[in-house]
Amino acid sequence: MKLYLGIDIGGTSFKSGVINDNYEIVYQHSIPTNHNQTNREALNNLSFIIDDAISKYQIETLGIGIPCVVHNDKIILAPNLPNWNNIDFGEHIRTNFNIPFAMDNDANAAAVAELIAGNGKELNNFVYITLGTGVGGAIIINKEVYRGNIGGAGEIGHIIFNSTNMNKEVNKPAYRNGALETYIGREAIINNYKKQCNENNIPVPADIDVSDISILAENNDKIAVKTLKEAGFKLGIAIATINHILDIGNFIIGGGISQSKLLLTSSEITAREHSLPSVSKIKIQQAKFIQNTGIIGAALLGKIGSKKM
Repeated sequence: MKLYLGIDIGGTSFKSGVINDNYEIVYQHSIPTNHNQTNREALNNLSFIIDDAISKYQIETLGIGIPCVVHNDKIILAPNLPNWNNIDFGEHIRTNFNIPFAMDNDANAAAVAELIAGNGKELNNFVYITLGTGVGGAIIINKEVYRGNIGGAGEIGHIIFNSTNMNKEVNKPAYRNGALETYIGREAIINNYKKQCNENNIPVPADIDVSDISILAENNDKIAVKTLKEAGFKLGIAIATINHILDIGNFIIGGGISQSKLLLTSSEITAREHSLPSVSKIKIQQAKFIQNTGIIGAALLGKIGSKKM
């Protein structure tokens, strides 16, 4: 059985995984990093994580998913990795490794996982949204990723959701102020829950996470229910907006926060209510891949889109 290497790169770690033709992970490894590392440190990490896998397995292809705009195998803009602009990962791989490879935005890679082996297999067109620390997205048209002019299509988390807040947060770049990600990302949901608890004199555990809020909501905690419904409403408005532009009614939601059924139900109701009748047949479903999505998606990206050396 053939093996494929996927690398999921984030602000805190480089994660790698080797998968087989059944989409099973047969080996995993990770190394810590930080968002302030230099270009050279990033390339060194990449070499280390590739060397680790190819020293143990015969790898057919390599795929890499990165939370940034990728164009011609270069990192053009990485909002959460400020020192990573214009790093030529592709040239580094071609120079140092004899392996076919492909690389893309991490949300595009995750969407490929759903397209090839997940809940998008039977769909020609869908929009993938990932909800986690941030909010990412990908657009699938005619079973292919739509990337736009320079690979920046699908940046759903940067939809301007609240224009009245655009100039208030002086410590953020202008493109972050009022963006959807700042309202339904992990930190935003937690902060909203804590705020409402404080307003009602309810103590909150310091380490509470969205998964805890989801459990509380399932047990009819009023503040947890309200928090997730509010997040679902904002997501639903974004989905209606996307659908009005693209006329794509199928949405697949991934990431850890997607496990909240209440949030997804709220978003679907809101999206249908706020869509034109002609495009109101919206279907929202949870992604098949929730755990290790970045690794599986990257590996499949490499398998179907790798470049011959």
